[in-house]
Amino acid sequence: MTSQEEVPLSSSAYDMIWTQLQELQNKFSSTWWFFLLFPEQELGYGPKQMMFTFASKTGELIRVSTSEEKANNNWQSGMGYKRDIKEGVDEFWTTVVGWIYDGEKMHHEIVHQPSLASLNIKGNLTAVDPKTGYGGKLRKDLSRPNGIQVEFVGQDGSAKFMVYSVSDNYVDHPEVSDIRTKFGGTHLVAWRRFRFEGDFEYNNEIHSHHGLGYFQRVCMNIPMFPWKWVFIYFKDKSILSFFGGYIAPHIFRRKSRFARDRLENFYHPMQLSGYLHLENEKKLIKFDKVKITDKISKKRELTHLIIKAENLNGDVIKVKCKIHSHAQFLLDKKFFSEKLYSRHNYNEFILEVINLTGTVGDKELSIEKLGEGWGNHEYTWGFSV
Repeated sequence: MTSQEEVPLSSSAYDMIWTQLQELQNKFSSTWWFFLLFPEQELGYGPKQMMFTFASKTGELIRVSTSEEKANNNWQSGMGYKRDIKEGVDEFWTTVVGWIYDGEKMHHEIVHQPSLASLNIKGNLTAVDPKTGYGGKLRKDLSRPNGIQVEFVGQDGSAKFMVYSVSDNYVDHPEVSDIRTKFGGTHLVAWRRFRFEGDFEYNNEIHSHHGLGYFQRVCMNIPMFPWKWVFIYFKDKSILSFFGGYIAPHIFRRKSRFARDRLENFYHPMQLSGYLHLENEKKLIKFDKVKITDKISKKRELTHLIIKAENLNGDVIKVKCKIHSHAQFLLDKKFFSEKLYSRHNYNEFILEVINLTGTVGDKELSIEKLGEGWGNHEYTWGFSV
């Protein structure tokens, strides 16, 4: 990989948000529309953080739960992969999920609603329960570049906001990644940085927020393997991100309890790589050698995250992060009985960068130069077919 590379824009990426390419789906498929929001605050883009998603999985019966205790007799219809698309409208079952971290407390179920969804290729996704009125909506709005009107409503709160592009910078526009093999593949629309503004109801109050956010529409047409993903915004709007799958005993773990520190970090990475976008230079620095270490306390809690990344050009970065809070949901797919099911254990940890060192070319990196860093560590385990 090269150290510094300009990334071209994709003119069709925005339109791909409104399809999940049903013709590529199979019995392993899952689709997600996923918003991760970082409100602008005194310390940069944290500690407050929010996530909203539409989570869909093929199968006769699935369930999405926010804890092991709630994974009990809450089975719902899964998404059929042999669906008829009529006049550009795709109907399928999904679960609308959202949480808000208010800087002190995690609100786990701002919205949690199974619903029949309707996806229109013209620019609309709606999944609202007709009895409760809870669910989510996305609507194309080109009054601003790549604009999307977004609304989520649940029993414990709501969110109504707009996302859009603010510049021609390559990170400010959606991009497409399309990987296909004879065994399946992944089709991804990733939007690494957008601007958002809107009103959010939590703590029984309405709060107006604006800031930066990340979006993806991902269609996985393979079993859901375990992965680690780290995504960070710095105060100067630079971006640091790492992603990769891994092979480890974790693939058999259903429970949410961590192993001891040494065993927890006993894993073999699969295509674990990353990048640093330096806002002032408008360049993307890629890293092809990455090590992510999750530090586990004696109480079996994740307290810190340590990352070291390098590339062939001699660029190196070292990051230490402190974990502030945690959100979770479990995606189960039922087979023949109540006790026979696959599970993908999906965890998101709110993180703060507390130490940053490294060099890129002749440029030294530090928190003082990039500003405070806040992000999300997505850590999954299990194996969902």
